[in-house]
Amino acid sequence: MNRDKIIFGAFGLFLMASLVVKAGDWSEFRGGSMQGVGDQSGEYPVQWSGKENVEWKVKIPGNGWSSPSLSQGKVVITSAVPRGKGYELKVICVSEKSGDILWDRVVFEQGSEAPNIHRKNSHASPTPIINGEMVFVHFGHLGTACLSMTKGEVLWKNQKINYSPVHGNGGSPVLVNGKLIFSCDGATNPFVVALDANNGEEVWRVPRSVNAKRKFSFCTGRVIEIGGRKQVVLPGSDMVGSYDPDTGEEIWRVGYDGYSVVPQPVYGEGLVFISTGFDRASLLAINPKGSGDLGKKAIVWQTKRSIAKTPSYVFHEGLLYNLSDNGILSCFEAKTGKPIYDERIGGNYSSSLLLVGGKLYCTSEEGVTSVVVPGREFKTISKNDVEQRTLASLTPGDGRILYRSETHLYSFKN
Repeated sequence: MNRDKIIFGAFGLFLMASLVVKAGDWSEFRGGSMQGVGDQSGEYPVQWSGKENVEWKVKIPGNGWSSPSLSQGKVVITSAVPRGKGYELKVICVSEKSGDILWDRVVFEQGSEAPNIHRKNSHASPTPIINGEMVFVHFGHLGTACLSMTKGEVLWKNQKINYSPVHGNGGSPVLVNGKLIFSCDGATNPFVVALDANNGEEVWRVPRSVNAKRKFSFCTGRVIEIGGRKQVVLPGSDMVGSYDPDTGEEIWRVGYDGYSVVPQPVYGEGLVFISTGFDRASLLAINPKGSGDLGKKAIVWQTKRSIAKTPSYVFHEGLLYNLSDNGILSCFEAKTGKPIYDERIGGNYSSSLLLVGGKLYCTSEEGVTSVVVPGREFKTISKNDVEQRTLASLTPGDGRILYRSETHLYSFKN
């Protein structure tokens, strides 16, 4: 590992300078926008099946629900491959154009102490982050690592962030100001932590400031900027907190009743939109301007109308789209919360919404993607059945849609 750190040091300045990815890349969970919104001018397929408009498909060993990350023509996913009584935790790099596996690297080995996971989880659920020539992968309490994009060489590992998971790992890190930031909302003593992206060393950790009865959650943070100051908005059980990426200082928080929070926040119209998780989810529109405990006065509007417990929202052109776990697609005026429509599209949902090429994509656990016209009138263009289960979110590429099933990674293209 000393040699690996020396190798990585040569890239340190490049890493710090390359936080803005190329247009068209989808380098982390929900893309560079962190909102599930991509290029609206491009042409993307709206019809496919397990056989129609399949550009390529490749079998992925093991299992995992990390969504594909894409940069510079390379797709990266993680997977947990059964080995004996445990798993090999792998990172796999695939060519965007051909589907050829470019490299396949075991990063961690998980023995018989593998924790119990929820039936809608895996041992490889967090989505990788690609930044220039580096790829960062996270396996919850089992460890975080950085690899080279060229050959998959392991440049650093950190297995010192210990906590007791409930139902396995889930939330993905965010990369901001040279730091990987993620939550460790386990069974006890939940906290948020930052690692130095150059070497994997812990920079700071802060405990959650609310003593929730059920402490476990699985959320991915959202980086926003207010008054020139960046902050990481990261929901957990019974609270959403905003954290200074450099120091870990809690800038503000808002309390609620909820646990096992999954959907990533989105940001629009000057408001942060979050789901409060289980048991009955509420959608909260929060004014994030302030400090300390903002209290209920910061909640501009809220609703419990068929709110997502797992899929993340999409905000676009003043409208907020919500897809409930049981298949109701809702549209609201983001600024006011005025309901525009509620339409049942059928199926069960864990994948987050995607808006790309002027179309809204809704992918069910059963493998059916409904393509909807965004706007104030509900209109379905197509329903596309791959007939393979998925919990991963779609990734748009160069005129293609990448879809991860239980067994394969697909590229759909007209």
